Order: sequence, then structure tokens, then C-alpha cells
Amino acid sequence: MLMISRRVGERIVIGGDVEVTITEIHRRTVRIAIKTGKAQKVLRGEVFDSIERANRLAAESVIDEASLGALPAAAPAPAAEGPESSAAPQASPAAPPVDEHEEVAR
Repeated sequence: MLMISRRVGERIVIGGDVEVTITEIHRRTVRIAIKTGKAQKVLRGEVFDSIERANRLAAESVIDEASLGALPAAAPAPAAEGPESSAAPQASPAAPPVDEHEEVAR
């Protein structure tokens, strides 16, 4: 593990495509800004660990196929009626796009 000391405004470049800038230091908390391409996923450590743990548990789980037969069958979709139903469905208002690289302030 590489340990580097930085001051506010100083940055670290990793692999040429990830840039970490120290934006604020307050008591025992350091705020950083991470600039990277959209192909890179940036997660806080505890979120990454939680996802890894959930994936590991899902991979280890066993599906009881006998229980699957006891599940109710899905109901068929209702038939369309009249010329109005042939129109394309109206989209509900979408939430604004979320930048997964931007940390939300708490």
C-alpha cells in the first residue's frame, strides 16, 4: 500500500485516467474529488464490501427446485381494447440522470 501526504488542492494521478484531488480537510475528515472516465466505477469501501458480501451469499445460496413448482403461475397480460390502446404507452416523467461518479453530500 502506498501512503502519500497531500494538502488541500494537491492531487494524485493513478494510471493516467484517475485523478484524486484533496478538496477539504476538517479535523478527522478528508474530502476528496475523484475524476475518472465513465467506464470506471467509483464506490466507497463500505459499499463495495457490502456488494461483494451480497454477491458471495447469492453465489453460495441453493435453490430448492421442488419449492419452485409451488410458486403461482404468472397471470396473462390483459387484452387490449379499442383503438386508444394501440397507441404507444405514455412514459412517466423520468428522474434526472444520476452521475454515479458524484458523491452526494450528507
